[in-house]
Amino acid sequence: MAKLIKKIDGKKAYLGLLTPQELEESNKMQEYLETFIPALEERLNNKYKQRVVAYAYEFGTELRKLVEQFNIKGIQEKIFWDQIRDFASNDEGRPKDRGNRKIYDYYYKLSFYHLEDIQNVNWGEWSQLFDTKEVVKEERIIKWMAIKAKNNKIPREPFRLFVTGVRLFVKDKDTLVFSDKQLFEKYDMIFGLTSLYLELYEKFFTKQNRQPTEARLKQKKKYQEKYFKEAFLHRRKEKGASLKSISENVFKKVYLLNEE
Repeated sequence: MAKLIKKIDGKKAYLGLLTPQELEESNKMQEYLETFIPALEERLNNKYKQRVVAYAYEFGTELRKLVEQFNIKGIQEKIFWDQIRDFASNDEGRPKDRGNRKIYDYYYKLSFYHLEDIQNVNWGEWSQLFDTKEVVKEERIIKWMAIKAKNNKIPREPFRLFVTGVRLFVKDKDTLVFSDKQLFEKYDMIFGLTSLYLELYEKFFTKQNRQPTEARLKQKKKYQEKYFKEAFLHRRKEKGASLKSISENVFKKVYLLNEE
């Protein structure tokens, strides 16, 4: 495994006690990164001009090669991304790491899929997915999304609404108990609720040239979350009911349409 360097108090620090040979290997790797990463960034920035999925995919593909070349394993990946960011990157326009965000880790994860399977989701939406730690803790969501988006463009509004639904569904759940098939069926159900929500909003508000109550306009996300929570509850209780009927009943309740 690689011997990595970390920034401590603004300075380079070697992790662990290194032999002279290990110290030399660590420095050689760092020197390599300090040449390779800026050149890669310059090439991709000139090629794409802005962050797009193809940029992330191509960058991630190169990172995969580095991980293999330097035998980076397990928890070392996080430190490796830090090493690149702190000492090798010259890209001032790079999205900033924050909280659980590790931008190079995002690039790396996307590189395991075919570009044509992931580019129907914009980079901003992929970034949001990775930023939502409750959702991406179960990394099979990336595989599901790649399958879903393979032949279908997923616009921003349904994507973000879907992520809200998934976040609420997986909260406090151990999703490891689900097989791929079972978990993907859950995601399909949530995507179905997402599509039905948008259809119902169009039907009851947009097409009728009207709006929800002031409270529901000002606190849009709160009531979207309420819709999903209620729908999940009804889904558990009403085993024989269709997703469409559950969605419409819940939507009307949440937006006070039954009172008209």
